[in-house]
Amino acid sequence: MAKTQKSVRERLEAGEFRNKVPYLLDEEVKNAYNQDIAELEAQLSAIKERKKEHERSVRAEHNDEQYLLTAELRRSLEEEFSMVGHPKAELLWEKAWEEGHSSGYDEVVNCYEELLDLVK
Repeated sequence: MAKTQKSVRERLEAGEFRNKVPYLLDEEVKNAYNQDIAELEAQLSAIKERKKEHERSVRAEHNDEQYLLTAELRRSLEEEFSMVGHPKAELLWEKAWEEGHSSGYDEVVNCYEELLDLVK
């Protein structure tokens, strides 16, 4: 007995060429992934917040140190150039700072020395 073979059309209609592998994730798997993503996003957000807080702390510490160094520079200049208690000491410092601080402490000292003759 000869076996009859189905035509391509018959096989097509029978679903032989239909992909049986799902195209999309089922809802349970999709929800599990979404939950994992939400947890990771929460962890990332917490890490970013800790980083920001650490950066704020480091900047605050840096600024505190800079303030102390600037105060020491001023005190040292006033001492070295006999300006402690001088009525124009504040004005001299402010002008030297205003003119020089954007270029660094060296320039503040230069400006202080240049302006010193005007107040003595």
